[in-house]
Amino acid sequence: MANGHVEPLGDVPGDRTGLECSRHASVTTRDGMLTIVLHSDSDFSSEVRDVAQITSIKVIDKSLRILSLFTGNVPEWSLAELTAETGLAKSTVYRIVSVLAAHKYLEQHGETRRFRLGLRALELGWHAHVGMEWPRLAMPILNHLAAESRQTVCLQVLSHDRSHIVCVARVPRDSGLHLILDVGSTAPLYAGSSSKILMAFLPSHDIDAIIARGLEPLTQHTITDPDKLRSNLAASRRAGYSVSLQETDIGAAGVSVPVLDAHNRVVAGLTIAEPISKVDRMGMARLLELAQQGARAISREVESAEWPLVPN
Repeated sequence: MANGHVEPLGDVPGDRTGLECSRHASVTTRDGMLTIVLHSDSDFSSEVRDVAQITSIKVIDKSLRILSLFTGNVPEWSLAELTAETGLAKSTVYRIVSVLAAHKYLEQHGETRRFRLGLRALELGWHAHVGMEWPRLAMPILNHLAAESRQTVCLQVLSHDRSHIVCVARVPRDSGLHLILDVGSTAPLYAGSSSKILMAFLPSHDIDAIIARGLEPLTQHTITDPDKLRSNLAASRRAGYSVSLQETDIGAAGVSVPVLDAHNRVVAGLTIAEPISKVDRMGMARLLELAQQGARAISREVESAEWPLVPN
């Protein structure tokens, strides 16, 4: 009911009027009909918002309590088991698991009707793992490369839907260089050497899908022609490295190489970036050599990692 709205509630005996039930509302009757009038009260509106926020927090708390029950030891739960374990009302549990299932955080077996963690939950766990594991494996190598090159060094991986790259580690140098990539940030796959070295090794249907979504320029140097981009990606794939000049950041140049796992799959990209004012053939060749050395070193670390760094 909005402020000032009068809603009949039903027949009541008598004809009492003007009953003030609170500072927020009053009750009146006329011809046996009971009505409630809400007063215009900003404090009341604020209280309603506070109650809504508290309710939302409680729903989140209940949802997390349910998700936390799904473990390696107990990977599946029925609706009745979840209800008994949490002590929540069955209708509440049903609504929560239905929403979690709709968003792929849970999935329900078609025959047993039992719930287990879904693909999105697995992806979330993988990304949390990758976010911690990549820096642990790569930072000593990146620090060495940054010291040797005296330039900014970044490590990036594909997002789960293969639409962007995600920067998972970075060692900046105080060279006045400003890059769009920082730890945790994303960038489109079609622009810049750090992105294109990963896009170059994707299957052709994934490349086509990325191009079909559009090639919005990040700077005037971004490749936005599909044929030119495909040609550039093919050249990067043949050469084993990618170079960009101000494609994503004005004043920045970069060289990127792939990081491979034990099965020769591209699992990450390693980038060394420098100011465009310092670019020359000999300098870029030196950065490429350092990047390749670093990528091989990280690949060795990936091979010995206890956890896989790419989804199966």
